[in-house]
Amino acid sequence: MRTRQPWHGSRGQALLVAVLLMSVILLVGILFAAIVSYNQEQSARHVDQVAAELQAEAGIQYASSMLENSPQGADWRPRTVAFDPATYDANDPSTWPSPPAMYVDGTADPNFFGPDGLPETEDDYYSDFEIIRGWFPLRAGTAAAPGHFIRMGFHRFPDPNQLSPDGTSRDEPTIGRGYFLLQVTYDPDPPYEPGDPTTQDRLSGCTRIVSIGRAVEESNVFRRVVAYKPLGLTDHLFWVTDESGTAGEASIGARPGVDFDASGAVESNEALTTSLAGPIRAANRLVWVGQDLDPSGTASPSLHLDLRATPVTGEGYLRDDAILAGRGLYGLDGPSAADGAEVSLDGGAPVTLPVTLDPDDQSHESDRVYVGNRVSSLEAPELGTKDPTSGVSRYHALTRDSGEIVLADVDDPEHGIAAGDAVNTGLYGHGAGLYIDNFSDIQFRGPNGDSDLKTLMDDWMRRLGSGRVGGESAWNATYTTYSPPGVEIEFFPSEEAVLRTCSTQSYSTTPPTDPGVLWWPNHSASGNEPGIKITRHDRRWRRGDAGHVGADSGQNVMVISYPRYPHQVIYAEGNVRVKGVLPPAERDAGNNLIRDYNITIVSGGTIYIDGQLLTPQDVAGRNADGSSAGVRDEDNTHVALLARDCVCLNPTQLVPQLTEGLVTAAADDEANPSLMDQHWELYPDSGGVAYTRWQSGWPNMDGTGSPGTPVAPGVAVSLVAIQAGDDPGPSGMGMNVYNSVADTVTPFTFPGTAGVVDPYTFMFVPPGARVLTSAGQIPTPTAFASNAIAPNWQIPGSTPYYTFADPVVPFDLTPYVTKNIGESNVVSLFHRDPQTGSGSTPYLLKKWKIEESETDATTGYQIPRGAVHARVNAIMYAERGCWFVIPGEYFDPNATTADYDGDGTIDPLDSLYAARFRRYNYEITIRGCITQDHTAPLDMVQDWTRKWAYPIYSGSGNGLTLTWGTLRYEFDERVRIARDQSLTTLAGAVRSSGTLTVSPLSNLPKLPCLPSSPTLIYSGGTP
Repeated sequence: MRTRQPWHGSRGQALLVAVLLMSVILLVGILFAAIVSYNQEQSARHVDQVAAELQAEAGIQYASSMLENSPQGADWRPRTVAFDPATYDANDPSTWPSPPAMYVDGTADPNFFGPDGLPETEDDYYSDFEIIRGWFPLRAGTAAAPGHFIRMGFHRFPDPNQLSPDGTSRDEPTIGRGYFLLQVTYDPDPPYEPGDPTTQDRLSGCTRIVSIGRAVEESNVFRRVVAYKPLGLTDHLFWVTDESGTAGEASIGARPGVDFDASGAVESNEALTTSLAGPIRAANRLVWVGQDLDPSGTASPSLHLDLRATPVTGEGYLRDDAILAGRGLYGLDGPSAADGAEVSLDGGAPVTLPVTLDPDDQSHESDRVYVGNRVSSLEAPELGTKDPTSGVSRYHALTRDSGEIVLADVDDPEHGIAAGDAVNTGLYGHGAGLYIDNFSDIQFRGPNGDSDLKTLMDDWMRRLGSGRVGGESAWNATYTTYSPPGVEIEFFPSEEAVLRTCSTQSYSTTPPTDPGVLWWPNHSASGNEPGIKITRHDRRWRRGDAGHVGADSGQNVMVISYPRYPHQVIYAEGNVRVKGVLPPAERDAGNNLIRDYNITIVSGGTIYIDGQLLTPQDVAGRNADGSSAGVRDEDNTHVALLARDCVCLNPTQLVPQLTEGLVTAAADDEANPSLMDQHWELYPDSGGVAYTRWQSGWPNMDGTGSPGTPVAPGVAVSLVAIQAGDDPGPSGMGMNVYNSVADTVTPFTFPGTAGVVDPYTFMFVPPGARVLTSAGQIPTPTAFASNAIAPNWQIPGSTPYYTFADPVVPFDLTPYVTKNIGESNVVSLFHRDPQTGSGSTPYLLKKWKIEESETDATTGYQIPRGAVHARVNAIMYAERGCWFVIPGEYFDPNATTADYDGDGTIDPLDSLYAARFRRYNYEITIRGCITQDHTAPLDMVQDWTRKWAYPIYSGSGNGLTLTWGTLRYEFDERVRIARDQSLTTLAGAVRSSGTLTVSPLSNLPKLPCLPSSPTLIYSGGTP
């Protein structure tokens, strides 16, 4: 019989199984709870990530919108205030540091740890995680004695230190879910500053936006996004935007073959080359104009495109040049243009451009000529952008609305303001920025109120039939000077230079009664401060001072001091005419910037450049790296010209032909009068004067560029006049010369007048007449007389084939004028009695010009060269129009060339007379950036290229050679440095600074309040 085992052993196993099962269930429960918890945490983190991404994107879009739409435009930055213990007031939010900084000793600015001053609480400006990441500003020194910034920080939006709507307490620091940290910087490289990588950042010429999205302070979740906002206006030598969509195609270059000397054929030395040194961009089809100058031999293109992709030795600035033609690049003349254009990169061997480069062509990418989808889009900036909150446009806010709101003292019916009405003094031109309400200064206004640009260009080209359509043409009677309606703006580098333009050389802060005194409101005569002279022709200025608000000042001329940041803007509703010499920036003994004079001019019409716009470096010379005399690049001043219509260079104002008093225009041929063939008549005892004012640009007449040195031997400055006496004569003329450096008016002594009754009179007497001298009577002509009686004009000079010893014309002004760059010379011509005993007839004057010439050592002939050396330094924007150069007329269209020596060829001596007198021969250089909606028609470009050409002679005697130059265009990379740039040193092509400048202007572009392109370039981010 089998014995039974005890039953309690099975019970132990069951218990074990039960425990194991319970453990498994427990573990499964724990795992489930962990999974649920993990999923909840991941879900919460995902929510934080999404919130952070949204906040980061919100920061980018907010900054982009402010850069486009705010009054400051490209100057917009989050409010930045460096803590200053001397001015800090806990009850004055304007003194609160923004953003608050920490110091190297661990102390911090007020509000860094919030109102309670305790770290690790919810009101802190930065969380512990953000402090660890280094997103806060760091300064040397201590909170009690702040030092320089070592690192700039991020601004927090919304600001936990902002006031509540009632202004009595701080607002709730947590508004909605999350916030973003924002940093907006402009720091073009080079120059390389401490902490910068010494490699070129090709996007550093853009405004850089860094946005860090945060969900909550306690979280370590963030999203960092980087984007760039291009300026556009400072990035190209030529940029054609085609914003209107009507441009069709853009063109660059000009046809090379020009019969410069009017010989009837194009000689081998009359092949004009065009060189464009700088980046070019066209939104539309880009056409180049050029020819092979040696089709039978080695390729010799007439169009040269010089590009740089690295900093240039001796310059050291960012260069990333390219030719960008999104819709293709084409030679105008198709296959016949082969070898007509070439591109060179960094001074390397040039590569000939193909005649056709379609948008899908990949053949020239290595040469930095890009077409098709390799050209990123770049939108044109808008001048009339309005602030979405106020509905006020940027430039109205900075000028018209920048004054004080006061009560008008008198009725102002022009603006619909009655005495006692509230008015902003900026409306009258007395704001922080200058506003000019010259609405009537718009030419050829169409039904929509805008200028008819086609008619305007036809007027510039003298194609309006009678030339007096609607009385709106701005040509004078002799078609030598174009004086359009518009407010005149002239820059002066000092108070002294301003005051030299008035007879008393004095000013008054209230409207003067003496016409020889300038009105300069709010000016203080301390430190010879420079000024801007503003002349209106549409109406008189109104006053803005207390007790006289809205009153008529009685003045058409007002002088203003340069506007200060952030209102360095002049805005005119109509046309602007601008010229002058800009002053250099001012620094203290510690090289800290005191004042910069960069300025932006905006016009609701067309901006005309009347002559020259000279920078301080044009006048005093350039000091590229602090190693020489002159103006440093960091202290050079620039101007931006932003026009709704066109930007137009008006060379007829280089040496304008002006009249004053009783001066009558009459036809050259009374029997067959023509508006295109007229002259001025200056009558005896009428007081009428013909005059001109001009200044020399760079380089000086001796080529050194250094002011104050004598004119080089052999260089002559002369007045060339086409003139006569009225039939039957006699007549006479006199001439006075004003030299602004000497500040003297000197009567011109005509050569050969020793013993003559009046040495200050040039005589016109009939042929065969005899003139009385101390030696008796002598037949004319003599050095002081001519038998040029109407309509036989005085031949304006002598050449190998127009030989006569007397009279001495042109008139040599060399001893009378100043050659200093930017200083004024004035020549006035008037009738004088020749005192021949038989009365006097009118003095007739057709045209005149300023000539520079050198004496050929072999032949003794006067050899012409480019004169005046005009320079225009600016960035220019024609929003709906184009860049244009008024061609003007030939000086003497009858000055032609023939084979005078009969050797069967036209050599340089045969061409000398036409080379000297056919054109005005002014040398003109445009340096800066040009942006336009479309390019001018090619025939117009060809006309101004031909008219403003000048001869370039070299060699001597029979070895003379002759070539031709014309307008030059140069890209200026110096317009892209920061406004308050650290002083730099230059070693080859590397420009660097040993210090980091932190000031309100060190983070801004050189030119103030520019419009930003709407384009936004994303560069990446950190999850």
